[in-house]
Amino acid sequence: MHKEKEVVAFGIIEMPGYETPEGEKKFMLIVEKNQREPKLFKFPGGTAEGGESSSWALYRELIEETSVIIVPAETVLVKKFDMGTHVVKFFTGRQDSGKPEACAEVEEVFVLTAREIMALISEKRLAPRHDVAFLEFLRAE
Repeated sequence: MHKEKEVVAFGIIEMPGYETPEGEKKFMLIVEKNQREPKLFKFPGGTAEGGESSSWALYRELIEETSVIIVPAETVLVKKFDMGTHVVKFFTGRQDSGKPEACAEVEEVFVLTAREIMALISEKRLAPRHDVAFLEFLRAE
């Protein structure tokens, strides 16, 4: 019998209304609670439950972790990693409503420009695979 691989979905979420005065877009990142040092930034998301689709898992996890609501139908797959035992998917999305705040297992929520995220990548402070997915996202934009 073939067992389906567990799916973990993360979102590169654009935050309308948070742009810089120059019009630079900003994106949401989190730092999780109970992380070992050095604490790494990552895009919010989590594991699909009970047969839900990747985009619905992302929708649910965003609400649970940050109180931010997106439109699942508007998410677009950016990058997929097959990790052997599970699959990690990164999607783009846009905040529809909700004010970002740390909930559940999240210690802090950040809304940063692409330039600021690139600085995290160069400092090796963005979680593995999250860095690759963001660079792929920038190339596609």
